[in-house]
Amino acid sequence: FAFENCKKLKKVLIPSNSQLKKLGNKSFAYTKIISFFIPSNVSSINNAFFDCEKLRIVEIAENSNMKFIYADSFKFCRRVKLFVPCKLAIRVVNKTLVCPSVVRPKRVKSKFNL
Repeated sequence: FAFENCKKLKKVLIPSNSQLKKLGNKSFAYTKIISFFIPSNVSSINNAFFDCEKLRIVEIAENSNMKFIYADSFKFCRRVKLFVPCKLAIRVVNKTLVCPSVVRPKRVKSKFNL
């Protein structure tokens, strides 16, 4: 619940070398974040972006340690595109991932220039 309901929060930058391991339950729920880069050490997303209606792009690092994404992590994020590295095998916990668009590009230039 770190930033849940911070209605004015539009931008969060987590360094690519961050030691952050988990994006917890509703960490950024109900915020106005537009885009988000998930650093390589993050291994799970637990409903972190629930109802972020302004969210458009979420990019998982190319060398990611991501293992789990909880199904409702992007619920009610109607226009989000989740960029997932091709080689990454992620287990969705608790049913099917609720996300309008999952993109698995062969090679993508980071939108965050990190």
